[in-house]
Amino acid sequence: MKGKDRKVTVLFVLALLTPSAELLARAAGYGISIRGYELQAVAGTAAFCLLTRQVLAPPKEKVSRRTSVLAALLPLLTAAGMYIHVFKSRSVVVGACAAACTLCAAVLLGHSRRMLALKWISLTLTVLLMMPFGLVLFGVSFLRETVVQRVPSPQQTCCAEVIDSDQGALGGDTFVDVKFVSEDVDLLVWKLEKKPLQVYSGPWGAFEGMQIFWESEQTLVINGHRYDIS
Repeated sequence: MKGKDRKVTVLFVLALLTPSAELLARAAGYGISIRGYELQAVAGTAAFCLLTRQVLAPPKEKVSRRTSVLAALLPLLTAAGMYIHVFKSRSVVVGACAAACTLCAAVLLGHSRRMLALKWISLTLTVLLMMPFGLVLFGVSFLRETVVQRVPSPQQTCCAEVIDSDQGALGGDTFVDVKFVSEDVDLLVWKLEKKPLQVYSGPWGAFEGMQIFWESEQTLVINGHRYDIS
């Protein structure tokens, strides 16, 4: 495999890594928590831009058909990944980094002279995906979910989290999620977390004065109502 073929493959793997890991984790009933999301996003974007520059730099090198296909799919993959990263992180910094990777992928594809039909289809779909991104990023940045109380179970295998969901002008909600902390898997920069069980949903501000406690390891009591956790 030639140098530029290898670099395009690395770019494709970088773009595919988090979305594919998230989908696989969700299929197994888990979610991925990323430590230092903004720092990792900045570092990953810097590496992505550097590799893109190296691929575009002289001397020109004929790439394989497989590499041309990967390059054609790269803008679409990074554009779809933008939305995954934004909804996971709810961060403008992470969203901006994801958008920068999409622009790098589009520039890379724009310099390709092979597989023109696939190239133009990919670029067109990428532009359509990116058009509403600013509105989505703006809307998500106003959504704030704050854990206002944590109540561990007697044996600390579970933890009830009271969440204040502030949706700006739309109002908000109060949720109580039970996290199964004993089933979490620590992977250093990533953490696999068992999908929480939402046992309560109420109006915004309902967390104020909420009476919540564990009656047993499997029974949570919220304002006098018992919820079985199994």
